[in-house]
Amino acid sequence: GDAPKDPSLLFGEPRAIRSDEWLFMSQLTAAQASSGFPKFNENIGSTGRDMSIIIDVPYKEWSAIFKPQNLIFFILPLEYAFAFKWWLLLLLLITSLYFLLLRIFDNKRLLAAIFSIAGACSPFIFWWYQTATVASVFYGIFIILLAFRIIDGKPLPKIRSKKITDFLYGTTLLYLLTCFALIQYPPFQIPVALVVAAVVSGKLLNSFFAHKKKLKPLIKPVVIMALGALGAGLLVGLFLYTRIETVKDVAGTVYPGSRSISSGGLKKYYLFDGFLMPQLQSSARGASFFNNQSEVSNFILLLPFLLLPGLVVSYKEFRKKKLDWIFIALQALGILFVIRMFTPLGDTFFSLMLLNKVPNERLVIGLGLVSLLHTFYLVQKIKPTPFKNYGRQLVLTAYSLGCFGVMALVGLRVKKVYPEFISNSYKIMLLAAAVALIVYLLISGKKLLGGLLLLTFSALSIVYIHPLYRGLGFIANNPVSETIENRSGPDDVWAVSGDMVYENSAIIKDRDSLSGVQFYPDVEFWRSLGGAKNDDIYNRYAHVLFESPSTLSEPIRLLRPDLYLVQLNCSDFIRKELDFVVSDKTLAIPCVEFLQTVAFPQKTFYLYKLR
Repeated sequence: GDAPKDPSLLFGEPRAIRSDEWLFMSQLTAAQASSGFPKFNENIGSTGRDMSIIIDVPYKEWSAIFKPQNLIFFILPLEYAFAFKWWLLLLLLITSLYFLLLRIFDNKRLLAAIFSIAGACSPFIFWWYQTATVASVFYGIFIILLAFRIIDGKPLPKIRSKKITDFLYGTTLLYLLTCFALIQYPPFQIPVALVVAAVVSGKLLNSFFAHKKKLKPLIKPVVIMALGALGAGLLVGLFLYTRIETVKDVAGTVYPGSRSISSGGLKKYYLFDGFLMPQLQSSARGASFFNNQSEVSNFILLLPFLLLPGLVVSYKEFRKKKLDWIFIALQALGILFVIRMFTPLGDTFFSLMLLNKVPNERLVIGLGLVSLLHTFYLVQKIKPTPFKNYGRQLVLTAYSLGCFGVMALVGLRVKKVYPEFISNSYKIMLLAAAVALIVYLLISGKKLLGGLLLLTFSALSIVYIHPLYRGLGFIANNPVSETIENRSGPDDVWAVSGDMVYENSAIIKDRDSLSGVQFYPDVEFWRSLGGAKNDDIYNRYAHVLFESPSTLSEPIRLLRPDLYLVQLNCSDFIRKELDFVVSDKTLAIPCVEFLQTVAFPQKTFYLYKLR
């Protein structure tokens, strides 16, 4: 309406960013609930879709046990289960970081709590908030924690048998690795997996040198981890084999297709713009940076400012012959990620790391995770600097001022190039000063103050990203979907014309739909409409909408990489395959019969039956 007031909106505002969450995952979750959580949902597209592939929704099959975030849907009503899953992702991320930090900070619970919440509340995590993002990180951290226990030979409480302990460790690792693999989003999984591999390798080297360069103590841990990885590989192989045709359809698409991405090309802002993250929440200015808020989002990236102090610490440890190989591995991987993201170097080398399959924008998750872990380890290593140590205080202050200067220059450059995003020089200086102060506190050993300020800055960077909402609103209580349900039977097929927001209206109510998200293609079906010459159009992950001949002159048209339009005409194909249409404008087509309208104050939908 003219002055909309939604009583279910408790805080913040709904955002159109990350439609793959609110338009795709969330709506298909509702569709699964209405159809009884089938593994194969026959309502979607021409022949239905396998809901276990490249999508995070609840379904009933053996592999669902490796997607524990969705099991609650089999117990609770839809809205309660949705809320449980939503908050569970964040809780698991905080929990994983907390227990890792307990190890790093020598069981200092307050510090672990502060830094774990600060890390979990990274802007990148919240702008990309969905299972593929959050679970990639928390499974990675849990795998690191378990690997540490295996390498250290830590016993389980109240279990005296070493064999039982080893078995439980191996099976738990198998489970975690399988859960991680079945996230099925390689652009995030590969960078996180590289971080996990670097940290675990560093831990093995630490243990190797701690045992005076003896390999024997490492054989058992390596065997346990190898068996866990082998078991996970067999389970993932079984998962893929039992839906091999669908996997082939996904792998053979034009979009996203089989990518091979070159090094470099990423804007340098990603390296230094962490201090600008609070500005992305501005309704008026947030979308005016070099891309939308989600695509430009970042961590509060401290690695560029803490790498030099970290290298100094590593050099001192080298002099004392007490190298921490985890810390060195993080530094090396961070440098490699930076080279990959910002320079055109090393394509052949990076392809061996599978980074040619990762868009450089998605590699931000790997750099951000490296930055967090590097920060945690550095904070633990640095001892508090006495106030009377004026020489060192001067050096630390000068270095922090240098960091402030770099951020200030970046901010002023952003102001010049993107004045619609930020134009207030005082605000730029204030944000830069806050992060520079965080750097000063951390490198001077003031852990608690530095952690509290980092937590505060992180919270201010994410607090307005998500609306706090009661219930599922439009998804669960949609007058258009309810009218579709009342007007048609279970076997009738619908299509949506015009408004993408309503593309899944039919499947939400357990009705068949040719429009909506078709997350892998059905080339044979659409070839009957557009011919083989248009295979490249419908051989893709895509949203599908219908348009009248007055708007669309050809049978099918690719509008953007993930959206194509189908002409709504009176051809034999359309009349055979389609029964009903809902449109946001009147249709002047001879083969449709007007049924009724669904009116809102600012928009009216028209329902038609094909005859």
